[in-house]
Amino acid sequence: MIDIITDNAEILRSLEKLSYQGPLSRTLKCAKCECEALIMMIIDDEDGEISQQRPDNVRIWPHDAMVIALYMCPECGEITVDWNQA
Repeated sequence: MIDIITDNAEILRSLEKLSYQGPLSRTLKCAKCECEALIMMIIDDEDGEISQQRPDNVRIWPHDAMVIALYMCPECGEITVDWNQA
């Protein structure tokens, strides 16, 4: 099952609970302008539905349950992503 969390209070409760390899952060450095991007959504793929067979030409590819956190920069609008897997 894939659970998409957009409620701010639920996101804050989920930062540590849903991360497989350590807590997710409330903010990340924007990938474009390096300002502080704010967490806006968490996608919890506890059954590994998103993962696919790894292409031959890549070293890292999701292969199990994972959590994806999307962050949006309030300065430039860029979306920055953090993820980890079980």
